[in-house]
Amino acid sequence: MKPIRNIVILVAVIAVLIGGFYFITVYEPQPDETPAPSVAPTVNMFKVEKDSILSVTVHNEEESYSVDRSGESWLVNHNPAIKINQSRLETFLYECASITARELLAENVQDFSQYGLSSPARSVDIEMKDGTMHTILVGNLSVDGSVRYIMVAGETKVYTKSASGCDSLTASLQKLLETDIYSMEAEEVGSIHIQKTGAEEILLVYAEVGKNDAGEALYEWQMKAPLIKTANSYTISEELLTNIVSQTAQKVIPAGTASATAYGFDSPRARYTLTSVDGTESYSVTVGRQEGSSTYIQLVGDEAVYQVETAKLDFLEPGYLDFVDKLIHIENIDDVKRIVISGSGRDYTLTIDGQGDAAGFKINDKKIEGDSFRKAYQAVIGLTLDGFMTEPFASNATDYTITYERTDGTRVVVSCIPYNDRNYLVQVDGEGNLLMRKKQMDAMFAMLDKTIA
Repeated sequence: MKPIRNIVILVAVIAVLIGGFYFITVYEPQPDETPAPSVAPTVNMFKVEKDSILSVTVHNEEESYSVDRSGESWLVNHNPAIKINQSRLETFLYECASITARELLAENVQDFSQYGLSSPARSVDIEMKDGTMHTILVGNLSVDGSVRYIMVAGETKVYTKSASGCDSLTASLQKLLETDIYSMEAEEVGSIHIQKTGAEEILLVYAEVGKNDAGEALYEWQMKAPLIKTANSYTISEELLTNIVSQTAQKVIPAGTASATAYGFDSPRARYTLTSVDGTESYSVTVGRQEGSSTYIQLVGDEAVYQVETAKLDFLEPGYLDFVDKLIHIENIDDVKRIVISGSGRDYTLTIDGQGDAAGFKINDKKIEGDSFRKAYQAVIGLTLDGFMTEPFASNATDYTITYERTDGTRVVVSCIPYNDRNYLVQVDGEGNLLMRKKQMDAMFAMLDKTIA
């Protein structure tokens, strides 16, 4: 019986092997026989060493211009005032040095007119350092518009080249010009000066105001005109710096192509100046007339005219009050231990002993409940500006002083100097040109009297 059992097992194994082979050959996924997409072949129709090119002159339907080697740099139309984008220029020179076509269409051509090559509207003259000249002629579009006919002048071969490739080879000057007008990192900006027709001049300065514990300089934004006041850093960051630190042109009008009147620079809408903290960089811009959704601007010292999106100049819209807090002076109650208000026979001392929920409050040695004290405190720091001094003014008379004594030992003095019948000239630590209505002081004193009554 044992040989029979072995034979049965052997037959079963053979059956499994045959079944497995059948499954593999029938059901195993077959390799994808779809041919890979073919890359259109190209034909080299012209090739020289890029570094041997001395100049390139482009003629197209719109213009003619030249790009000429000048030492280690390149000039457009021999004019150093025209700024070229170096990466675009390098790409253009490579295209001129090595021109490929889609196919060689015809040889021994005698009648070039059928291809638009007898008197083409487009051509590129390539002059070499050795004095030789090569001219590439670009003719008509094909019927389907996908290619143009192209040839090397003096030869009898006609090639086809993609229409986009021909457009790149005979590109307009605009394609080569530098469109980055200026650029500065937001954290590098040290001052912003804005002058607008019919509005107050604005001068904002990122000023050093002290040192930290490590001896490093501390800075804050201050308005120096028309107000002399600490500025709102958040507003400056969000409304001003995000847009003013760089400008990119939609279109560049090269130097010497039109008068200032044509772009509104004889009566500009605005002028603004951006200067770095260290003073090594400064950009002054004249803003001319608007045309559609664009506006013309010109960088001082640059003869070119730039067309930019008007929306990129939105930072010019806010007025000076948008960059400061209208409150005369702000102190966080947690940073203050005493406020002394004196003058004209009226004296008040607001004392804060401790911080948070454990703090105790007094006005003129009278204990005051927390909420009532905070309302009185808000009346003191709630004094608001009403304008600024425009005429020279000198006076030693001070009606009132408000002295903030901080928990860190420093202090700030706010002085109220009679300016006219309605206003005080208000100065913080002896500096400032803020005007405040006198009746605000009356309202503050009324709140203090009510609190201690």
